[in-house]
Amino acid sequence: MAFLSIIEGRKLLAVILCIGFFLLLIQPFSLAEFNNPELHWRVIETPHFLIHYHEGEEVFAQESARIAEEVYPSITSDLGYFPIPKIPIIIENISDITGGYTSLLVGKIVIQAQSDPARTSGTLSWPREVIAHELTHLVMVAALGESILPLR
Repeated sequence: MAFLSIIEGRKLLAVILCIGFFLLLIQPFSLAEFNNPELHWRVIETPHFLIHYHEGEEVFAQESARIAEEVYPSITSDLGYFPIPKIPIIIENISDITGGYTSLLVGKIVIQAQSDPARTSGTLSWPREVIAHELTHLVMVAALGESILPLR
């Protein structure tokens, strides 16, 4: 019986490693979308963030930079972790998608915007909700990763 469980454990480990390897392979493809040669990218630097945006998204990028700096102190102090490098936030408006995600392998936040910082969801500003949500993911995973395997 113990032999069967060892074999099953090895099979499970092999499946997990294959899935992890696949996820590492698809990450570079998602990075390629930011290299559209028709877009001219700019950067806003704040004390804690590097906001990357393309021409036409200046207003949304400025609003996002302001929001990110506003929510940073409460998220980092609540979680007890303060990331040292500046966090990249990429603002893109190249599709019909509105939302955001955190790329944990690269350590960046991507906001897919429709250039409307006044857009709301309930009583909260939509950009504020997305930025705070994604920043929480990034800080939590960074803190957990550093507690497991300190890299600094």
